[in-house]
Amino acid sequence: MAEGRLFHSVDPGERYIEHCVRELGEDIWLFATDYPHTGVAWPDGAQKAVDRPGLAESAKKKILGANAQRLFTRLE
Repeated sequence: MAEGRLFHSVDPGERYIEHCVRELGEDIWLFATDYPHTGVAWPDGAQKAVDRPGLAESAKKKILGANAQRLFTRLE
């Protein structure tokens, strides 16, 4: 974890993500959706993640893409 190798996906409706980000930092969280299964936040999942008032803009940017780019460096 100290080397930045731990990543964890979160659903747009994750209840405690603000608390988790405060406790563990912004750098491990990845936006995820279980589309096309029923009961998922499709097609509004990304917007629901962005609309979380308790998350800093920097955390939102990381969760929605920057952390995935660090995980999959070949995408850079």
